[in-house]
Amino acid sequence: MTACTHESESLYNPVWTEYTTKHALSLRKLVSEHGVQVRKLPDDVVAAMGKAGAEVIDELRQDDDALVKKIVESFVSYRDLVGGYMVHADNGQMNARAAVMGY
Repeated sequence: MTACTHESESLYNPVWTEYTTKHALSLRKLVSEHGVQVRKLPDDVVAAMGKAGAEVIDELRQDDDALVKKIVESFVSYRDLVGGYMVHADNGQMNARAAVMGY
């Protein structure tokens, strides 16, 4: 393992934890002190975002630059790989953490 990789890995958990904690505290404050209502994006909005994203990917796939095509295919391949994993790993873990445990 290179020093750079090790250093990056050693920062991941502290940075992620700080990021998540500060966002959670900020959200709590927005809701409790400022009356902000948190809502899920409507399914049709998420679908429209997906459609717009697909149009961008399609445009990039038609680009004349071979490097652009290589990058977009790498992105799509990685997204598909990780997306199939996330529903079982991180999303499952986060859903369990979000459950009210009653203690």
